[in-house]
Amino acid sequence: MKCIDKKRLAKEGKYYHLKSIREGLDVGILINFCKKNGIRAIVPTSVADEIYLAKHKKDLTHNGIYPFCCDDEQAYITLDHKWLSYQFCVKNGIAQAETLPYRTDTVDECRALVAKAVAMGKPCFVKECFDTLGGDGVIKVDDIEELDDALDRITKGKGPQPADTPGVDQHIIVQMGHPGRISCCHNVFYKGNLVSCYVTKENEGIIDKLGELRLDMAIGTWSQYKGDLSTSFKLDLDDPSDRNLRDQAVNVMKKVGKALNWTGMMEVEFIIERHAEATLNVLEFNPRFSGACHSYVGAGMVQDYMHVLGLIVTTGDDTEKVMSEKAGVTHVRSDTHVPKSDFKDYNAVKFYLPQPLTMLN
Repeated sequence: MKCIDKKRLAKEGKYYHLKSIREGLDVGILINFCKKNGIRAIVPTSVADEIYLAKHKKDLTHNGIYPFCCDDEQAYITLDHKWLSYQFCVKNGIAQAETLPYRTDTVDECRALVAKAVAMGKPCFVKECFDTLGGDGVIKVDDIEELDDALDRITKGKGPQPADTPGVDQHIIVQMGHPGRISCCHNVFYKGNLVSCYVTKENEGIIDKLGELRLDMAIGTWSQYKGDLSTSFKLDLDDPSDRNLRDQAVNVMKKVGKALNWTGMMEVEFIIERHAEATLNVLEFNPRFSGACHSYVGAGMVQDYMHVLGLIVTTGDDTEKVMSEKAGVTHVRSDTHVPKSDFKDYNAVKFYLPQPLTMLN
């Protein structure tokens, strides 16, 4: 990486101008903009941008512009959609809680799933298949009456979708609850190979409060919240339960990467019971940078990402050269690093104040 404008860097310091690609943008406009400004690499940060860049990747690379993303836009849709991602897990032998689509032909099965969960002392969850964030679009149910109420609310009284609804158009799922603790795994891939990953166990004291603590997390250093705003903790690799979690997470991510020939960033949330023989279950895929990416500051993940991207650009995406120099070996960066996950150490609002138009665009 080379600093082109040192005066601008000195003036603006750590503040970067972050913008998403405008929906429906003609790729020719983007190509001309990149050429005019000497841009040869693109780092996508949202699923929408990942899909756009994957769709136009051939045109971009033909013009010497390299987005760090997959070749196939469908890969993002598959993982970002909760019903499609469940089907992906089933197909590839990846553990995930029992899940059903809410359709006219599955109404009785959904009710039976909840009754089964109640008998086992577990909750169930009614979820929207996309656009869920911090608990939005997810309703916990503990009995059939709560299920009926949740389905009525989440569908706005429209009821189940038709039996022949295509997978990608499925809006609602009913999913068996799974006991255990939450874990996150951040990952860098290159053409299906897991370059590096960062596995943590999540702060259970904050996980149910993400929605109500959004403002405190955004203002960080200005927050008056008295509790802990750390989202992630380090695994204790001398603890058999934590070691089991770590090893399974790495193996699952390698399987996911190979199955989709993944390139770029991905975060996955897992859930697992508290014993050394427990099976790690996928909770959710986030096929992009995670909002918890600050956890791995200083661990080497960012350096791994930029190293691979730099090699893609300088070698013209020569697979053999990129693999031999960097991407052929997996680095588990969390093994030797303590997460920097306390939101009180950051301030997203202050970050954007010098560039208010970025927040509005």
